[in-house]
This record gives sequence, structure tokens and C-alpha cells, in this order.
Amino acid sequence: MFSRTKSLAKSLSLDCVGCWSNIYTFYKFPYMAYNYLFASTYAASPYAIQKLIGVYHHNSGYAIEDIDASKNTYTQSGYDGSFMDLFALPRFSSENLTTYVTGSDKSRVEKEEAFADFEAAQKFLSVCGEEYGGKDLGEKFNCSVCKKCLRTMSGFYALGKLDNFREVFDVDGYKKYLGRRLGKWFAYDHGGFVRDFKTYAKRNGVKIPFSAYLWKWCVYSPYHFLVRHLRNSKFVRKLYYKFNIDILIHGYRNSVADKFLKEEK
Repeated sequence: MFSRTKSLAKSLSLDCVGCWSNIYTFYKFPYMAYNYLFASTYAASPYAIQKLIGVYHHNSGYAIEDIDASKNTYTQSGYDGSFMDLFALPRFSSENLTTYVTGSDKSRVEKEEAFADFEAAQKFLSVCGEEYGGKDLGEKFNCSVCKKCLRTMSGFYALGKLDNFREVFDVDGYKKYLGRRLGKWFAYDHGGFVRDFKTYAKRNGVKIPFSAYLWKWCVYSPYHFLVRHLRNSKFVRKLYYKFNIDILIHGYRNSVADKFLKEEK
């Protein structure tokens, strides 16, 4: 990841500084803790090099109308701390470093529209969650089938700009299985992101295939319901991986499954 970042910085005539951290080793429940604390974790890096910079910008995950700090907002992947970043991160500012949360005035698709024609983004954009799980992505920067990839690709699709990103996404695979890809994303992602996609798709005359709703309600929504209720059963998980159900549904097996199977042996 860092080598790509250096290449991106060089193409923009910018300096690039990398920081290594062992902060994740202190999380008792790694993914849940990451979901709560990733923004503050990232803010720690600028503090390590605050003699070199004076301002740190963190992109808001949500538009202002979707932000809710009144409760711990639950999502498919757990409790999501990014709903509160707009209020929490500015508190990290000091006399030497100013921390901003930016972009909360725009929806996700509006942000994608802003850089869809930016050449550097078309060559270096990396949004995938699977690369951090040890998945081999081949020549692409993004797996193109995980939630984060589908969220971003769908935004570009609604804008009519997806072909601009062939260097970093499997655009042909997305279009070939469009109904299935959208159905998976509709069932999994936050309502605000899906709402924005549908708004822009309608505005730009981009049709959403009916099969997307069939995949959502007949396959992926029931699947997520079962996962939430059965994921803590070791017996069920063993059967799930033994019969390759995860591969049949997602098309790949991630590092969480590999770790579970290794421990079982």
C-alpha cells in the first residue's frame, strides 16, 4: 500500500512520509475496536510527525444528514464510530496541529463525482477492504466484490463514470453480474449510501435491474439474517467453511476464515 502511495505522491509532485504502528496489537476485539477507533488511530500518525505538518484533514464517512451521535449506531459490521467523527476528531487539535473533519457537506456519490475525471484517482484509487485481509488482488488494487468496492463502483456506475476506473476495478465483471453485485450491496450497506446511489442513478437515467432486488431479498438479506444469528456457533461455522458456502456466495475466502480453519486443525 505504501509503495502505491509513494507513486501517487510522485505523480502529484508531493512529499510522502510513512508511519508504522503497533496500535492494532492492543485491541482485544480487533474488528469491533477498529470500527470504533479507526479515525482516532489515523489521527495518531500526524501527531508522530507534527513538526512536518500543521493541519490534518480526515474525510467524513457520512453526509451531515446521516450523522447521529445520540446513540451507538449499529451496522451490519458492528457499531460504527464514524457517525460521531464530525464531533470527536476536532478535539484532537493542539497548539501545533489542527484536525479537521471535511466533506460532511457532500454525499458519497457527490464526492465521487468531484474526482471521477481526476487522472491520479483513476490510476491509484484504493478502497478495498479485502487487501488488508491478505487477499491476492492480482494486478488490480481492489477486489471489486467486497462491500467497500461495490459501494464505490456503484457510485461511479450511477454517474456513468465507471469505465474511467478500469485500471483499479474489475469493471467488466461488475457489469456482467450487475444484478447480483447490486443485490449484494443493497442488502449489506448503510441505507444512506444506497439512497444516494438510487438518486443519482435516476437523475442520470441509469437503470437498476429488477434482478438486483431479487438477489437482495431472496439471497443476501436472508443470508445476513442467518449470519447475525449463527455466526457465534463453531459447529455452524465449520459446516459453512467445509461446504465452501462463503465461496459460493462471495466468490472468495478471506483471512478470517483461514484463521478459523487453522485454529480448528
